[in-house]
Amino acid sequence: MRIFGALRMAPWWRGPILLLRRGGVVIALIAAALVATLPAAAATPFLSSSRSATLHHQIAASCPWSLGASVTGTLYGAGDGSDPSDDPAMESANLAATRTEQASAAARSIPLVGPAETTLFTPVQGPTEVADNPVFPINLVARSGAEDHLQVLDGPRGTGAWISDEYANFVHLKVGDPITLYGANKGTSRRLPDGQTEVSFSTERYSTTVPVAAVYRDLRDLPDDPWWCDLESVYDGPQGNAATPVVVFLDQKTFLTVQPRLNMPGKQVITFPLTDPNLNQDQARRTAAAVARFNTLYGAKDSPFDAIQNRVGTPNSGDILLAQFSARADLARRSMLPAVVPVTAAGVLVGLLVVAAAAVFWVQRRRRELTLLSAHGVSAKALALKAVTESLPALVVGTVAGWGAAWGLVRWVGPDPVLSREAAPWAAAGAVASLVAAVLAVAVVAGVTCRSLTDQVRSRHHRVLRAIPYELLVLAAAVPLWRALGGQQVTGDASNGVGTAIHVPGRLLIVPIMVVAGLTVLAARLAVGYLRSRGTRRRPASPAAFLSWRRIGRQAVMTAVLAGATSVPIALAVYGATVTGSVHTTVADEARLRVGSDVVMTLTHRVPIPASLADQATEVLRLDGSQIGGVETDLLGVDPASFARDAYWDSRLDGASLDDLMDPIRSGGGNPRTVVASAQTPSGAQQATWSGDKVLGGTVNIVSTHVLPAQRTGYPAALIPKAALGDDTQYAVVQLWVRGDPAQIQRAAKAANLPVKQILVAEDLYSNSLWEPLTYTFEYLTALSLLTGVVTLVGLLLYLESRTPWHRRSYVMLRRMGLTARSHRRAILGELALPLSAGLVGGIAVAAGLTAALSPNYDLNPDQLPDTVVAVPYLPVGLIAVAVVAVAIGAGGYAQRRIGRANPSEVLRDAI
Repeated sequence: MRIFGALRMAPWWRGPILLLRRGGVVIALIAAALVATLPAAAATPFLSSSRSATLHHQIAASCPWSLGASVTGTLYGAGDGSDPSDDPAMESANLAATRTEQASAAARSIPLVGPAETTLFTPVQGPTEVADNPVFPINLVARSGAEDHLQVLDGPRGTGAWISDEYANFVHLKVGDPITLYGANKGTSRRLPDGQTEVSFSTERYSTTVPVAAVYRDLRDLPDDPWWCDLESVYDGPQGNAATPVVVFLDQKTFLTVQPRLNMPGKQVITFPLTDPNLNQDQARRTAAAVARFNTLYGAKDSPFDAIQNRVGTPNSGDILLAQFSARADLARRSMLPAVVPVTAAGVLVGLLVVAAAAVFWVQRRRRELTLLSAHGVSAKALALKAVTESLPALVVGTVAGWGAAWGLVRWVGPDPVLSREAAPWAAAGAVASLVAAVLAVAVVAGVTCRSLTDQVRSRHHRVLRAIPYELLVLAAAVPLWRALGGQQVTGDASNGVGTAIHVPGRLLIVPIMVVAGLTVLAARLAVGYLRSRGTRRRPASPAAFLSWRRIGRQAVMTAVLAGATSVPIALAVYGATVTGSVHTTVADEARLRVGSDVVMTLTHRVPIPASLADQATEVLRLDGSQIGGVETDLLGVDPASFARDAYWDSRLDGASLDDLMDPIRSGGGNPRTVVASAQTPSGAQQATWSGDKVLGGTVNIVSTHVLPAQRTGYPAALIPKAALGDDTQYAVVQLWVRGDPAQIQRAAKAANLPVKQILVAEDLYSNSLWEPLTYTFEYLTALSLLTGVVTLVGLLLYLESRTPWHRRSYVMLRRMGLTARSHRRAILGELALPLSAGLVGGIAVAAGLTAALSPNYDLNPDQLPDTVVAVPYLPVGLIAVAVVAVAIGAGGYAQRRIGRANPSEVLRDAI
């Protein structure tokens, strides 16, 4: 019979309709196709989502004024000779308007940027109360919307100057008072005989007076607001710098009136900010390219703006941040490929194994019909085609469901819901490829299984080939492949401006997958041999146990398939969870050691620790830059008791607890004072200074330890009691080190109205950095682990469907022989419990062995302490074990209820 000619026959074209009678098989095929399709369809959207998350995190962490396009120009003072045109009509207001108009015209071609935002700035002087200094440095700033980002304490009343509360108290000004601003020194010029001009300056300054319109809280006393990020150097100088100019805000009209009167050159920055910070990668590329064209056009010699370049300004054509962010996002995507590809392949393989199992059980379920067709001359290939025609609709439905589930899961729970344009077609291509692979799996497995039903006699050659343990080749290939893949962890080039990214080495995923597959097949082969030779010979005393072992022995292959279908995903899930937890925990502990604790809050001044944080926070007074024994060392003034409780520490770092390391400084006094310092600081008696002056009495006795929390890169740290700082406490940076949940800590700090200047969260240390793609790989590994339950349930459903006719017939006969329903329920439970429990124990054992062998490779940053921290996934393992037990009990009860409702007369009639 021609293979495709069989499609005209009723058993073939009616195949999909016939399959609907077997609801369990339909559901199993749909679920199997879904399991195979989901990882294949999710890989590209996940990579796109991770790339978008990397892009958006960089945008969120950057100054919003630095994105998009911008132009900078100079505002000239009246009559200062710096205006090359000497055009009196080109006053500051007209010049600013011209620049804005021309820049806006050039920026219209840039997508996703907003209208022009202008910032005006000039340094001047104001009144002071210091006798030796007649004037005080002031930065005049004008920016639209500034009043919405200032905390007003008094006013506003009319137009005029907005001054900070600290400056208002310093010079005794209030709303309504006049403030005199001073500009450049006045000068006179005369023409020399040789035709040159000589300018002489006097001590008299240009000045003007404006009223105080409002008093606002000094920006240095408030947490940093991203809206002021580009002016941070203007309002906040270096720590401890008393000469930092104060900021006086003016509206733009007043600024453009005051600035020429003071004859001070000013700066105008025209910014076209990004309107959508959640743009996708395609939009980021187009916008970055348009900004590059804008910069090129604006600065070109033959551009229409060149004639008035000095008036219109110059573009800020340095490195375009958005282009850098886009390149960095692409790098993050590339760095995840070594991990995503094998994980995806493993997920697809697990799904195809379930599809293959469905094909085997389909043959078992339709055995009588297939035997009848083979008796009429139908070949195994034609029967395989029948399997395909029957299963194709279910496989298509499962594929579509898998594609939809993959798309939805990535959008809802992925790193970022924004996906690039190529994600959808590539996801569809992955789904189609998985469908083709599933159809081929059904055809091949069903065809091979049906050969036993036809007149085709297997040759001795085929039997020999089947007896060869090919899985040993897979296990043997794992060792050279491990060496060949190497331990490469870095993607990118540190010298190209984009940087590098850390990824999980491919061998940590590819080789374990090979080991899991090889050991599972080998164990299944050995189990089949044992069950066939010894399983049927066992003579348990209990009728239920006897019946279970007889059934298991007679169906050794299906029992081994069910155990393997349980073991493979559990082994991959437990191993994946262990790698995920271990790498993440190691990186998190390294971050906590660098930061000092879970959260470090820098305060503007010392305040009592609020009651809500009293049991989890310690105050640290940080004095960076001291010299101990000629080595620059950061002093940390601490309370030994609370510091040992709340700072991060791992006893493996120095072989002792942090509480024990505090013993030398607990006594407080002593001459010389004892200081605990990290190893780079010389031990013994050493000279101690800060800013050239003696500190800690001038001489300290150093007790060395290997490392301490919160060390700056390349600089040692030293622990001392807070009281030892004495008068130098006023120069120290005040910090609160807090352990616990960062979100809860930040809520408590806000509720307590702490004067927080900056918050550093350990878990954010490696976000928006070379480690960020690593965190996305964790999420993908975790998502694959969720397939475990689906695969096990599908395999169990297939097993029950294939065994239902035999169970029904045997149960009717056994009831006649006196077997109770309770005993038969225990027999079914034993029949299911053995492969499920074997798969559970085997999967966990393989994962544990892999972890023990490979755990030294989990530390992807070996230069940073601490070393690998193995995080045993107790909760996932416990949940998987509970799920397996619950599934076994539930499936046993379900099967017994189905079998118990069988009509004896119908069963006996079907058997005859």
